[in-house]
Amino acid sequence: MHLHGKSRTYTVGLLVYGVVSFALLAGGYFLTMHPQKQKLDALKMQLSETNERLSEIRQARSPQTMQRLQDRLEGIRDRLSDFVVSLDSAATLNFQIGQLANELELQNLTSERKEGLSQNVLDGCKHLGEVWLELDFETNFPQFADFINLLERNRPIVFVEKFKIEHKAQNPKIKDVQLTLCFFIESKEVAIK
Repeated sequence: MHLHGKSRTYTVGLLVYGVVSFALLAGGYFLTMHPQKQKLDALKMQLSETNERLSEIRQARSPQTMQRLQDRLEGIRDRLSDFVVSLDSAATLNFQIGQLANELELQNLTSERKEGLSQNVLDGCKHLGEVWLELDFETNFPQFADFINLLERNRPIVFVEKFKIEHKAQNPKIKDVQLTLCFFIESKEVAIK
């Protein structure tokens, strides 16, 4: 019996020693190896992202990609020219509007830039400004509708912001029209050429 008790004490001691050793090994793993594994996983992810960026850079250097980007840039510039007038062309656009009015035989046309509304640079747009014009003229309604149609189909685009039509007392077919227009201009800082 005496031998059996020693064996049991020895087994319990061995079991306690095994559990403590396992706990120390598991604790050591979680304190040292687990953070290292997380760092290794993060480095693998960073390496993967870097390889993707390197691949994109290699593709961007290809002649086909450069040509595609150049074509896209030209398309954007063309689209921009549909909406924006260069500073040099702003006076020309005002002249074009006058020519459209003359073609339609609008009477007593006057044009005035609305300084209080016009801005050289729009808020939030360092390269874009706007010009507001107020036109006064006399016309009949069909000519007025034709004029609005021509303005809205113009390139660059001219926005008809508001209009006011009043009957002339002497001739009900003739209307006094007050028309407010707006168009975008390049600001002085624009360097998109």
